[in-house]
Amino acid sequence: MTAAPTATTSLGTARGVRLESGVEAFLGMPYAAPAEGVLRFAPPQPVTTWGPDVLDASSVGAPPPQFPNDRLHLYPIASEDCLWLNVWTPAGDHASRPVMVWIHGGGWLAESAADPMYFGHLLSAHGDVVVVSLEYRQNVFGFGHLSAVPGSGNAGLLDQVAGLQWVRDNIAAFGGDPGNVTVFGESAGGMSVSALLGMPRSRGLFHRAVMQSNVASTIRRPEFAGEITRRIAASALGTIPDAGIDVGSLRELPWQQLLDAAVAVAEASGLTSDVVFGPVNDGDVFAETPMRSTASGLNTEVPVMLGFTLHETRYWYDLDPVLASPEVTAELILDVMAGPALPVGRSSTELVDLLRTLEPDMSPVQLGLAGLDDCFFRQPVLRQAEAHTAAGRAPAYLYRFDWEPIVPRDHDFDYGCPHSAELGLMLGTADAYPEMYDGQWPAGLARQMMDTWVVFARTGNPNHAGLPHWPSYDLESRPTMAFDADADEPTTRLELGPDSERLDFWSSVPFDGITPSFSVADLAV
Repeated sequence: MTAAPTATTSLGTARGVRLESGVEAFLGMPYAAPAEGVLRFAPPQPVTTWGPDVLDASSVGAPPPQFPNDRLHLYPIASEDCLWLNVWTPAGDHASRPVMVWIHGGGWLAESAADPMYFGHLLSAHGDVVVVSLEYRQNVFGFGHLSAVPGSGNAGLLDQVAGLQWVRDNIAAFGGDPGNVTVFGESAGGMSVSALLGMPRSRGLFHRAVMQSNVASTIRRPEFAGEITRRIAASALGTIPDAGIDVGSLRELPWQQLLDAAVAVAEASGLTSDVVFGPVNDGDVFAETPMRSTASGLNTEVPVMLGFTLHETRYWYDLDPVLASPEVTAELILDVMAGPALPVGRSSTELVDLLRTLEPDMSPVQLGLAGLDDCFFRQPVLRQAEAHTAAGRAPAYLYRFDWEPIVPRDHDFDYGCPHSAELGLMLGTADAYPEMYDGQWPAGLARQMMDTWVVFARTGNPNHAGLPHWPSYDLESRPTMAFDADADEPTTRLELGPDSERLDFWSSVPFDGITPSFSVADLAV
C-alpha cells in the first residue's frame, strides 16, 4: 500500500490522501481560528499551530451555518468552526506549479467547499496545477454589520483574505508557486473576486483573477446593512434596547437561533436574499466601493477574465413561485425584482418593448428574466471590464457561456443556459451536479474550458491552440468569447460587440457600485 502523502507547513504537518488519479488531496485544513464565541462576527484570527500531532487532512471540514438549500445533505453538520481549506496537488515536490484558489458561490447565504461539485482534483490532474478551495462565513455570521465590531460587515471577505495569506505562506509545501496565484469564483464567489480586487488588504495576494457570473456592483450601504442586522438581532433576542444591539447577547445565542432569525428577516425583507447580505462599504475594509477602487487603479496590474451565462436568471424560476403564475408579466417581474436598479427616467415597459423586438420568441417570463440578466449580470460585468481596461495596466478577457444543459424538470419552462451552467465543465465535476446536467454534457467543451482556465492561470492570457484567437477587451469592439458546443464538439466562437442595444439601455446607471441602488427605503416594513 502506498503511504499517505504528507506536507509540512508553518502550522504543522498534515497527512492527506492519494487519489486514484495520483493527485494528492489535503482536506479540511484550518487556516484561521474557529469564528465562535467572542470571535463571532469578528475578523478572522490566526491559528498558530495545528497541535503536536500530525493533522488528519483526509476529509473536508464543517460548512458554516447557512440557509436551507438542496445540497445541504451532501455536507457534514454545520459549525462555526468553519475556516478551513482544501488543497489538491499533482505532487508535493516543490515544482512551483500555478495555484488556483476557488471561492464558491451561494448568494452569501449557503453552499460549501465541502461540496463535491467544487472539488479541484480533476482540474489539478488535467492542468498540472495546485487547486485550493476555501470555506468562509456567510449570511449574518459573515456579513452582519455591527458598529461595535470593526470589520464585521465584511468578515466573510476577510476570511478569504486570511485564506489567501495562508496560501502565500504555505502553498510551496504542496508544490505550488506563491508568486503565481489565481483567485477564481462564480456567483457570490465571482462577487468575492471583484470585491477582493477593490480591497486594499488583498494587494499582492493573487496575480490573476477570474470572475464568473459576478455582480461587480454588489456592495451594500452601511445604513442598509446595519438595518438588516438590527432586524435580525431584534428577531433573535426578542427586543433591542434603546442603547442599541448588545453584541455580547448575540454572541451567546446558539448559532441556529441566530440563523433562524436571519432567514426570517431575509424572507420578510421583500428583496432577494443575496441582496440582503454581502459586503459593506464601511469606510474601514473598503474606503470606497470596489468598483471605484478598480476605476482608481487598485489591483489593475492583475489580468482578469470575466463573463456570464446566456440566461443567468432563468434558474430563479424555481426560487420564486410568482414567476410560475399565469398572470405574471415581464413588466411586473422587472418592477418587483429590479425596480430601484432601473436607469433613472427609464421604465420597465421600455425595456420589455426593446427586448421583445430583439427576442420575439421569448415568453413574458423569459423577457422579464432577460431584463434581470442585464441588470444584475451583463451590464455590471461589462462595467468591471471597462473599469479594468480603462486603467490600461493589465488586460481583461470577456466571455459568455452559451451551451444549454439538459436541466431535469417536471414542468414546461425552458431554462436555456442558466446561472452556474458552466461549473461542472470548467471544474470537470459534472457528475457531481446531476440537477444541472442530468448525466449528459459535452466532454470536448469541458476539456476546452479546463484548458482555458489553466492556461490563463499559468500565463495571464487565456489563448491556446484549442480556441479561436481571443483579443483582450477594448471599449470599441468589446470582443467576447462565446463558449458553446454541438453534441460533443466545441463550437466556441469570438463575437464583437454582442448585445449592444440591450446594454445601451443601461448606459445611464450611475457608476457607484452600490448594490444595485437598494436602500433602507426599499425594505418591507
